[in-house]
Amino acid sequence: MDGVPTYATIAKTILQYHYFKKDCLTSSLYCGIAYNKAAFEGPEAECGKIDSFGIWKNNVDEKKAKGFVGVFREYYEFPIFNSPEGLGKDLNTFYQSKYGMFTCHDLNHCHGAVRYENELIQYWDRKLHDRDYTWYLAIAYSIQNNT
Repeated sequence: MDGVPTYATIAKTILQYHYFKKDCLTSSLYCGIAYNKAAFEGPEAECGKIDSFGIWKNNVDEKKAKGFVGVFREYYEFPIFNSPEGLGKDLNTFYQSKYGMFTCHDLNHCHGAVRYENELIQYWDRKLHDRDYTWYLAIAYSIQNNT
């Protein structure tokens, strides 16, 4: 599964977002175990101008898996946002890592405990092709993590 991020990479990304938000995004400290609705459209109000996906991009090169994901998509069909049985927690963990800027503070120790937020993903990944690619990358990560 060439280019598919490992659990160690995903966990590291979640931890880095955790520390970043602790210093900057104070609304994430008080929203419990969910996605932070105050940061849905971005953290600029609290953190200033930043790349909401900067930590993700520093840790995960999504393009590295392009060849694998292309072949994977050719042979398998996984309708977007329909979690295959047994992969839900790992899919949640993958999306928790990618959308780490938008999660609540407490999720650092609850990997995969909160289902990914479809509306948030659609808001930030406006192109269907990008959402679909990321979905297949998340499925590949989940399968890799379950073997």
